Amino acid sequence: MMYTRSVHFYEIDQMEIVHHSRYILYFEEARLDAMQQLGFGYERLMEMGLASPVTGISCEYIQPARYPDVLDIQILLREYDGVRFCFAYEVRRQTDHALLCRGETKHCLIGKAGLPVRIRTHYPEIHALMLRWLEESAQSAASVQ
Repeated sequence: MMYTRSVHFYEIDQMEIVHHSRYILYFEEARLDAMQQLGFGYERLMEMGLASPVTGISCEYIQPARYPDVLDIQILLREYDGVRFCFAYEVRRQTDHALLCRGETKHCLIGKAGLPVRIRTHYPEIHALMLRWLEESAQSAASVQ
């Protein structure tokens, strides 16, 4: 899935490039947008008493983004085992498709008690969605290579 956003002036630092911390927020924006596009937005998870904490994160900076670049952020579901899942991101400048940043976030779903839940067992609708997203992501990644 693809998420597009413009760099805002307030996101740049003294070097006139996007501050490194902003990319983590870009990942989150892309992830929430993708979930909404799939028909299972974060609001729905919250209504079900679920949350999706970040359990790990990595980010590799390749080239800087600058104001007023427009960024395309591709998000793929890289791994899913019925409990934990991992998203991969690539941030590219729209004008020249230059790869600016890539990273990943790791997650699980937790219930009201704060403990991980077995998605496969307790939430078959979410499990089916995750399997579909995993398959679509694999196809998308294969078409790029």
